[in-house]
Amino acid sequence: VTASGDASTRLIRGKKVQPINVSLIPSYKNIDPRLQKAPWHYEGNTHYGVPYQWGWNVLMYNTKVFGDKKPTSWSVVFEEQTLPDGKSNKGRVQAFDGPIYIADAALYLMKKNPALGIKDPYELNEAQYKAALEVLRAQRKIVGKYWHDAFVQIDDFTNEGVVASSSWQFQANILASKKAPVATVVPAPAPAAGALAGSSELGPEHAASSATAVTVMATDRRVMAGRWVAGSDSPGPPDAARPVGQGRRPRRRPASRPWPPRGPGPVRRTHP
Repeated sequence: VTASGDASTRLIRGKKVQPINVSLIPSYKNIDPRLQKAPWHYEGNTHYGVPYQWGWNVLMYNTKVFGDKKPTSWSVVFEEQTLPDGKSNKGRVQAFDGPIYIADAALYLMKKNPALGIKDPYELNEAQYKAALEVLRAQRKIVGKYWHDAFVQIDDFTNEGVVASSSWQFQANILASKKAPVATVVPAPAPAAGALAGSSELGPEHAASSATAVTVMATDRRVMAGRWVAGSDSPGPPDAARPVGQGRRPRRRPASRPWPPRGPGPVRRTHP
């Protein structure tokens, strides 16, 4: 099975999956070393899966609204403010609707409130966790709609007046193919700490990637995992990106609407 990192760790600790032997996968040594023993599929000196895909969040925005003043901070989706078109962002921005988005808020706070001492957005103490939740509660006042489905977000940007949101490159590419007035940025923080999209001030090690694990349910399926790795042409994260994202939200989609294929470029996401 494929599982986001926040789901794969539950599967491992719940003893729902079995170890795999990565020595049977000839190309495993070619995987980025930072992913070979990533904590969302490697526990107790044991491999339970292999990396499958990675990516980061982007800040997608409406170019007609922002004009030549593209957003430079994630504050545009966390704090009420007047946008370049002279109107408030209230009701016109989105946020992801899963628990892993807490990490976005934590990354935002890393620069907005450095006194909290957040070092890892996935390892928060009680005070840091409460602060992240407060950011999200405040954000709720300006969010017009929470998103989870990529295709629904595409429609929201097209027809529902959404002008800025965290997103995946997939949505941006689809909208661009339809000549929609959208663009993406990876904001350098002023207060915004590149919420799962990286930031120049924080450094590329905080680029949010979505390294998703393939958790193999039984060792007799090792060949299936091996075929994927050996046949993959994805180069993995660039040297500048460290896979912060211990996983992703578990995503479900009916068989009639399979998830779109992902390319080797930035494709992805994170959330509470």
